[in-house]
Amino acid sequence: MSLKTRIASKEWLMPEDLAELFEQEPEVGMELIQIFLTDANARLLDLEDACRAGRQDDIHRLAHRLRGSCNQFGAVTAIPLLQEMELNPHHNLYEELKRELAGLQTAMEAWMEDRRTGRSW
Repeated sequence: MSLKTRIASKEWLMPEDLAELFEQEPEVGMELIQIFLTDANARLLDLEDACRAGRQDDIHRLAHRLRGSCNQFGAVTAIPLLQEMELNPHHNLYEELKRELAGLQTAMEAWMEDRRTGRSW
């Protein structure tokens, strides 16, 4: 699979194994992305609560979990922010992270719509 096929936006570099899954079973790949987006949004809300309350242990734990998910799905711009939040939970990067994940969601949803309608990136 070519790199051009895998890149959807500046926020997202689709991992090769996910790209291969899309080639073999596109419906499964789209379902996995939907699950990721739903889970990421739920974790983001939990992270927001932890940031507002100043619960550094929760910030560390939630950032770590979300970073792992983002890594698996190629959310390249969110990963450094989450790593920084994980290592320094007192640094509140929540708003920046929220913007990056919103961009990621937009890119993923646009890519999936293009796949459904037969357009390609």
